[in-house]
Amino acid sequence: MDTLDVRDLPDDQIEFIQQLIEFMRQKRQKPPGPPKDETETIHLHSWSLGVKGEISREEIYDYLDEREDGTR
Repeated sequence: MDTLDVRDLPDDQIEFIQQLIEFMRQKRQKPPGPPKDETETIHLHSWSLGVKGEISREEIYDYLDEREDGTR
């Protein structure tokens, strides 16, 4: 273990060094990970446009393709 000579330092600097050493000796905490339940559903705000129940992605793209063709 290394030692640090603080004999000629002012008291405030000695106190700062002690705090720094105590901070460095603390065990590092692991950063928080991702949520445990990654299958949790996300609920977005929506406005009712006459759609009852759920609508699939394919139905949405089919509708948009029809709109580009000019048909509906």
